[in-house]
Amino acid sequence: MKRKTIGSSSYRFIKNETAYLERIEVIDHETRTRIVDAYEPREEGMNYIRIILTIGAILVGLGIISFIASNWKEIGNSFKLTIIVLGVLGFAASGRILEESYPRTGRSLVYISVMIFGAGIFLIEQMYNISIHFSKSFLLWSLGVLPMAYVLKDKLIFVFANALLLVYGIGNLNYHGIEWVYLALLIVFYAVNRFVFENNPYFMFMENILAAIWVIDVIEELGGSGLLAACVIFGSGISMKYVLSRHERVLALQGNLFMGISGLFLTFKGIWTDLDFSYGGETAIVFGIVLMAYFLMDTKKGRLSSLFFVCILIFRYYVDSFYDFMPKSMFFIIGGLILIAFGYTFERIRKKEGIGYENRL
Repeated sequence: MKRKTIGSSSYRFIKNETAYLERIEVIDHETRTRIVDAYEPREEGMNYIRIILTIGAILVGLGIISFIASNWKEIGNSFKLTIIVLGVLGFAASGRILEESYPRTGRSLVYISVMIFGAGIFLIEQMYNISIHFSKSFLLWSLGVLPMAYVLKDKLIFVFANALLLVYGIGNLNYHGIEWVYLALLIVFYAVNRFVFENNPYFMFMENILAAIWVIDVIEELGGSGLLAACVIFGSGISMKYVLSRHERVLALQGNLFMGISGLFLTFKGIWTDLDFSYGGETAIVFGIVLMAYFLMDTKKGRLSSLFFVCILIFRYYVDSFYDFMPKSMFFIIGGLILIAFGYTFERIRKKEGIGYENRL
């Protein structure tokens, strides 16, 4: 029987709970053994070693970059390019060789090659006076890092590749047309997550954010308004929360976040002026009331993200209504008391018994 790999803490929980159930005679010893044998703990020991080595790799990478940059003018272009290429390939190859005996140390060398590769992109642009939009450099960096994440099946490198693409997407908003390259790369990211990382929900979370940025960019490029973009994201949040979350639980949280963030923008009257009618302020207020009522009802189910947006909406209207009229000292005192009250409410709900994971989100 193929055993499912889970975290060591989850494995201990299952062992302890099945032992308790056996002790109170809910299950027999044979059943407990079969349940426990269906799982195996993931080897997660000495995680602090990987943290130390990763930090060390970043520092070494930054040191190499700093050394090259400080002596950059005295080095010829061909020698500069050689240093960059040898640095990337040398550290990557050394890391792969060392991984067989010392996996974490070897992987830290691979991380150094990732840093040198990114620095090399910016330095080559400077060497040959290549003038491109800054976001394109992050796109090239992401394109170079993604194959490494695929081959090594390294989650940290894949997260870094997602972060680089995020910088590119934000920096490229409303800049020179619809980015089809971005969309193609995003599809590749989804595929890598699906086939390499087995639909990791946290990676899916990041990629959905990247997809939302692309949708916003397309709407802007096609001449759409901020109102349309906010409504599309709000609608996608509803779909995630009530339709797609049946397949992936994390989508319920992300749907709530999409609804809350886009809904917050829709509470400002300025965004409704795109409709060319004189009731923008009233529409924003009505929408804000409806949104507040919705999140309050959702909060009763113990969903903390909904409570968070209730707090944000209350604080948003407090600032909007009183900042210009109250003495600043009184404004900040009351604002602080409001935030403390929010924190207390969060803590009380989190300690409330009987709230499941899906509701806490």
